Amino acid sequence: MFCPSCRAEFQGGVDFCKNCEVDLITELPDISMFKSPESMADALGDKELTPVIAASQDELQRMQRRLADQQILSVLAFGQSPSPGVAPRLYLMVATEDIPRMGEFLNEMQDEQVVREGVVKEVALGEVTLCPACEAEAPMNAEECPDCGLMLGLG
Repeated sequence: MFCPSCRAEFQGGVDFCKNCEVDLITELPDISMFKSPESMADALGDKELTPVIAASQDELQRMQRRLADQQILSVLAFGQSPSPGVAPRLYLMVATEDIPRMGEFLNEMQDEQVVREGVVKEVALGEVTLCPACEAEAPMNAEECPDCGLMLGLG
């Protein structure tokens, strides 16, 4: 068994890396697939993809690099245009099977941001938080960020 974060090998029935606080996996992925957006797109190949964030290309590329560091494959893709003459949104897509890991990573990012910056504050209508992707203010009960479309799932 291997840790997907630190890549350490474990023996004898161990199924959790206490240092990284993650479940172990039976086989380490080839890290060369995380080296470029093109290699990640190739590795995703025929997997079912789910859009998780809509934002600017720069923001999505930053998030894609952070996900690659966590060994989560992703690709940027345009969605369907909402109506004729309107540009389609650009999405960060991950394999549907990686959605739980993506959610854990985003929650960790948000928790770190709360600790680091104290981003939860009182406002007249209740509490708000900052989006971990674009740092825009979002209501604490928001399903997605009003600026970049990140699925917050706070509601």
